[in-house]
Amino acid sequence: MERSWREQLHHKAARPFVGGSGQPLGDPPQLGFFILVGALAMVAIGRYLGRRQPGAGARTPQGWPVNFAHRGGAKIAPENTLEGFREGLRVGAGVLELDVHATADGTVVVHHDEKVDRTTDGSGAIREMTLAEVKRLDAGYRFTPDGGRTYPYRREGVRIPTMEEVYREFTDVPINVEIKGKRPGIEEAVWRIIEGVGAEERTLVVSEDSGTIRRFREASGGGVATASSSAELILFWLLSRLRLSGLSKPSYQALQARRPTRGCA
Repeated sequence: MERSWREQLHHKAARPFVGGSGQPLGDPPQLGFFILVGALAMVAIGRYLGRRQPGAGARTPQGWPVNFAHRGGAKIAPENTLEGFREGLRVGAGVLELDVHATADGTVVVHHDEKVDRTTDGSGAIREMTLAEVKRLDAGYRFTPDGGRTYPYRREGVRIPTMEEVYREFTDVPINVEIKGKRPGIEEAVWRIIEGVGAEERTLVVSEDSGTIRRFREASGGGVATASSSAELILFWLLSRLRLSGLSKPSYQALQARRPTRGCA
């Protein structure tokens, strides 16, 4: 027997509130708890956005090409090497993208991984090796363009370059530097290299780690443009979804996602 419209209305009104997972949220008073949590979160975000952010005064890079040589053209030559960067530019790249770590004696070198095992004939962590030890490695040893049939760069003198060597060879090329290493003082060292070669206007510094990029901004005093950390990217996305992006006072000049992120890239 079908219910009357009054009975149906009463039945619906008596049902508990249901969340997106299909699980009951409980009686209406419990919604006050979620509203309170949301309000506190917005206050916390507001306090964060209101802070004075180091690096907020850096100039945004203008007119950069969109074609980046990722790790210097890693598919056509040994990655993160001078040879690789030359090849990347030769085939049309307009920006060099590279990764840096600091050696045990404090030199900033260009390499993607924490360890040298994947790309060289050696093994071990860069942060535990001296520059002399790093320079003895064959950085072209494992590169193969044909699935292992040939290794054209082996014993050809390919070495892991220092960050300064890259800047001094490519004097007019925009460079995207990602700080990978966590060795104390690397942020200051990266800044001193950029400042020393006068490359502030053609550099964008990136790190997924919030602490690393904050320390770099503090060291450089806003002298170099930076990209968002992972946490800053998420915050940007959240504020955009809430239509509150106008409240943001970011300390970064670019958004750079590691991979396509829904709503961001």
